[in-house]
Amino acid sequence: MRIKMTKLFIFLLLYNTLPAQAYTLETLVAKKDIFLGESVAMTLRFKYKDAEDYELGAVKIENAKVEELDFTEYQESKTSFVEETYYRLTPLQAGVLKIAPFTMNIERLTSDYKNFDNKSKYTQHLSIHSQSITLNVQALPKGIDVLGEYTLTASVDKRSLQKGEILTLTLSLQGLGHVTNLDALTLDIPNTNSYLVMSAKSTQHHLLSKTYEIMAEKSFRIPTFELHYFDKSLNIIRTTRSEAYTINVIDKDILNNHTNKWLQPYTIIFILTFLLMVFVFIFIFYKRKRVTNKKRDFIQTVKKTKSQNQLYKILVVHLGKDKVLDDLIFLLESKDTTNYKQLKKAVIKLLLG
Repeated sequence: MRIKMTKLFIFLLLYNTLPAQAYTLETLVAKKDIFLGESVAMTLRFKYKDAEDYELGAVKIENAKVEELDFTEYQESKTSFVEETYYRLTPLQAGVLKIAPFTMNIERLTSDYKNFDNKSKYTQHLSIHSQSITLNVQALPKGIDVLGEYTLTASVDKRSLQKGEILTLTLSLQGLGHVTNLDALTLDIPNTNSYLVMSAKSTQHHLLSKTYEIMAEKSFRIPTFELHYFDKSLNIIRTTRSEAYTINVIDKDILNNHTNKWLQPYTIIFILTFLLMVFVFIFIFYKRKRVTNKKRDFIQTVKKTKSQNQLYKILVVHLGKDKVLDDLIFLLESKDTTNYKQLKKAVIKLLLG
């Protein structure tokens, strides 16, 4: 009787353990040494030969955040199937992080099962486990809780606006790391009203942004925003800063008051007097320029004369305008032409005088 019971026990043991050799569950991580705040890729690889159904137990890790990614990969060969499920693992504290074995519950049909038979009668339940893994989580430098590599920028749609007008400010953070939002960057500018109108995230461009609308009655300054982070590639603390802006706010009422002052009676008189003086100056300048041009043309005419009689006819019409010129005209009236050239030079010199 004891021999029969021993044989039965061995048979049941083999029946429940041998099929499990066709099933494996592995836990894979991209790296085992990471910084606090850094995420690491984790994969659960389930390999099976045949299974009626299977279910993965809870995927939880103490002191860590586990996020299942929204895609699973399947592979098939002649002898087995492989299913890989992907996760993002983020430690929540520094030190040693232990990943305990995960469990896969499997249902399979025994070899005794025939078509159209009652499946439940031939269904075998198995549970397999993955191996345990230990991660070393290194703390960030004191006072630093951001890890990665970033560039922080700020931009405005205008540098000057009128009282009551809206200014748009956009804060942008671009780079790689574990920052998922810009909640740490807050806007607090004295004597302004600001409203957050939009937050955006672009995974493709590794970009986070916040857009504010700002209204103010007085000129104000948008300060510099800073982000301190740990650059693990250089093993140093770095700081990225945005640009500061001085915004000029124009008060329409004050501007209108200045305009009205220009329209006061004494101001109008001053403007009219100024315009009259400008007009007189232009008139005198133009007149003098015109006289000068006429005088220059007249001198050229004198220079071109070929005879004493021709010169006399040109000058005689100006008799009585200048005493010296009158004397020269009287001398030209004489029929003696021996002094013609000297008289002509004297006339030109007088005109140029």
